[in-house]
Amino acid sequence: YGWNLNTNGSNTISWNIYNLNSAAEFITTSGTYLNQWVHVVGYKNGTTMGLYVNGISQGTATLSTNSVYYVSYNCTIGGYHPCGGTTYYMAVRTSIARIYTRALSATEVLQNYNATKSRFNLD
Repeated sequence: YGWNLNTNGSNTISWNIYNLNSAAEFITTSGTYLNQWVHVVGYKNGTTMGLYVNGISQGTATLSTNSVYYVSYNCTIGGYHPCGGTTYYMAVRTSIARIYTRALSATEVLQNYNATKSRFNLD
């Protein structure tokens, strides 16, 4: 629970935030991203959540509450660890992972994408 940025069976990218009622609120990309590098940013700013792929907004959603369901387990990058149970790993390779204490602006997201895209032939 809490935050979850993942891929699903249809190879789309999903950004999920669970509220205090354990209900998922999410944004999913319309494109598929199989066997390619992508720069992905999920953010929450107050009651707004958003998702960027390769510096382009995939949309925003309004959360029903500003309260997020937090658990006291370690952060897992590249997998999902539901409430102390088994860890499920995604079939992905992560090269850069960053966690910020604030939501980045659209300009900052694009700057981060532009600063790293040549490493992964995303030009």
